[in-house]
Amino acid sequence: IASPPRQHLEHCLSALAARKQVYLEKPMGMNARECKAIIDAEATSPAKVAVAHYRRALPAFMKVGEIIRNKVIGDVRLAEVNFYLPEENSILPETGTNWRLNPQISGGGLFHDLSPHLFDLLLVYFGRPLEYDGFSKRLNQAAAADDFVQGTILFESNIIFRGCWCFSVAPCAASERLIITGNQGVVSVPFFGDEIRLCTGGQEEVVRFDNPVNIQLPMIEAVTSYFLGEADCPCSTADGLKVMEIIDKFTSPK
Repeated sequence: IASPPRQHLEHCLSALAARKQVYLEKPMGMNARECKAIIDAEATSPAKVAVAHYRRALPAFMKVGEIIRNKVIGDVRLAEVNFYLPEENSILPETGTNWRLNPQISGGGLFHDLSPHLFDLLLVYFGRPLEYDGFSKRLNQAAAADDFVQGTILFESNIIFRGCWCFSVAPCAASERLIITGNQGVVSVPFFGDEIRLCTGGQEEVVRFDNPVNIQLPMIEAVTSYFLGEADCPCSTADGLKVMEIIDKFTSPK
């Protein structure tokens, strides 16, 4: 299901009612309420659902997870991202209606389209979030959705994440790296996952990766194995719901 988020609930419920296996694009729904409705429908259907948080299956992001688990940077203290883009940018796909910027179709602005992958990776790296909160604001009054979001997460592993997103900055201010800091080093990875930068012992190493031409191929292969009963789910609806709960908390009016 690769329709815009506004149709995810309808299309997913129809597919499950027809006993069809579902590979569901992110964000899983318009909000957490819709995600819960999908989970309820999945529980009463013989079919399975997997969420397309495909970055967790790409080599650079898997390498970051390995570095964290092996304590290459020691004990992780915090993770942070400053995701800044100008209004005209190459990350936003070309579409006739630019629906990703229409909250009635996408659930929000660019934050709703880009942040699910990051939050999913944080869940993979650090486990269950204990507390999370944030706020959003429309700095560019001509925009249809909030273009500024800020928030923090405290994970059960006692790791703190802080994030700031702004999608109306000057081109020279563009920034989009996840930085994970430990007591013995730092590792960072950009949004596209084509490299990682690892600094330990005062030395920085840059490792580059070639992503598959079909960027979702590794995840699709894992999902296929799950649908065939040969492996566990590579990204569950419970994971998709938690991602959406964080997004809602960061952007819902207080």
